[in-house]
Amino acid sequence: MRTVLALLLLAVSAPAQPAGRITIDYPLEGSVFPPDFAPPTFLFRDSAPSNTAWRVIVEFGDGGPPVRLDAQVRWLEPGEIDYRAVADTNEIPRVPADRANTRTWRPDRPLWEEIKRRTI
Repeated sequence: MRTVLALLLLAVSAPAQPAGRITIDYPLEGSVFPPDFAPPTFLFRDSAPSNTAWRVIVEFGDGGPPVRLDAQVRWLEPGEIDYRAVADTNEIPRVPADRANTRTWRPDRPLWEEIKRRTI
């Protein structure tokens, strides 16, 4: 039996404002992760800069109920810097200009375990 996983990020907006368009940059549609893989960090952009809250809906192909949760979203940031590697000949990493409006969300361990259980 083939199992399908669909992840939707929905912006939560004030009733008078349109929700905007969500573009998921990573993972790409159709991505497959091995069972022992750590939860991926989803990278997405929202066309409505005024949105401050997002709801994640994970739908499964097993016929069971979807998982719905309010996402804890962060701006994309460079990773931790190892200052021992900083020298006059290099520079501190920055978020590239084309990723300045990118937000991130990562499923927590219990949700990732449920996703794996229901999609394998």
